[in-house]
Amino acid sequence: MANIGEDNITILDCDESKNPAWEYKYAFTVWVMGAICVFGIMGNVMAYFVLLQDKTKLVHFYLLRSLSCADFCFLTSTFFMVVVPNFCLNTGQCIVFYHGIYAYMEAYMWPFHSMANTASKWFLILVATERFIAMCRPYQYTTLNNMKYAQYGVVVLTVFLLIYNTPKFFEAYVEHINCTDYSKAVLRFTDLAKTHSYKVVYTAVFDFMVYVLCPLLILLVMNAKIIMALRQQRLSRKRMGRGDNYDTNITMVLVINVLVFITCQLPSISVAVYNAIGEKSETYQNYFVPFNNALVTLNCAINPIIYCTVGRRFRQLMKECLCGKQAAKYKKKRQKQKSEVSIPKTTSTTVDLDCVKTCDKNAQTKPLVQNSV
Repeated sequence: MANIGEDNITILDCDESKNPAWEYKYAFTVWVMGAICVFGIMGNVMAYFVLLQDKTKLVHFYLLRSLSCADFCFLTSTFFMVVVPNFCLNTGQCIVFYHGIYAYMEAYMWPFHSMANTASKWFLILVATERFIAMCRPYQYTTLNNMKYAQYGVVVLTVFLLIYNTPKFFEAYVEHINCTDYSKAVLRFTDLAKTHSYKVVYTAVFDFMVYVLCPLLILLVMNAKIIMALRQQRLSRKRMGRGDNYDTNITMVLVINVLVFITCQLPSISVAVYNAIGEKSETYQNYFVPFNNALVTLNCAINPIIYCTVGRRFRQLMKECLCGKQAAKYKKKRQKQKSEVSIPKTTSTTVDLDCVKTCDKNAQTKPLVQNSV
């Protein structure tokens, strides 16, 4: 997502006027993104607790829980840093919040928002890496499919994201100014954020690499190889007369997740390039940026829907989570019925001795018939 302080909210000093396209921007940033955030927050909370019900302790489900936590943090920060301020700015409601609290939120919560935004992308790379090893490196998967390795990966990635986003804590500060009827807290940028080399190297180049380019390229390459391996596996199982197994269904969930991610993140490339140019027109700020932000937010909110529609194991866990012991009993009953149907009836191979004796007697008493020449 683009820089919130520059693109999503226009911080004015005392006279706050609405631009000509404010209705479109208001509809996207308040109603569309607000609905996506609320739905995504509830969906990721539900997905986390449903995945927590899995007793097999699969590495894949642990990584999906980490991804749900990152998406939850991103959607929550987006709701309070994008949706609520735009609602206050365009409607005049909660103006105390906008003038008194929002500047502090953007100055000191923006680094955490940026960290959650990065984590939602790179945790998906961790999930894709696990599936890539399972499908393309099956002999190494037996040794690498370890919960400790997954936990190490999550911890190392979290530390890296914290270190990378540390400079953002020193980009802005809050200054109070006196207007006609009230005092207002205004966001000001530090000398570090105004430095040309900092803008070019860190904000333009590194942010573009970490947020957009590297995740897209890595996921694009791994997803292509996973799809090729998945096709070969399906062909081989079809030749043997077998259908898709449990592992194939897990891989399909990831493939759809990555395809949705690539679709929602592609417009961010143009946003990053446009930010690097520095010339931002009103059409760009009022029309394209809200649309791009809505797509990025949708990407973090749609994963629970994919789990429900594609993941068979997730649906089973959700039934057990909602229905409790009754779902578990029903599942055991269905498995027992399937096992009874699949077992063929064994035919008796014992020979009846009395039947053999009577057949021998009949064969002896019956006259032989000679063929006429």
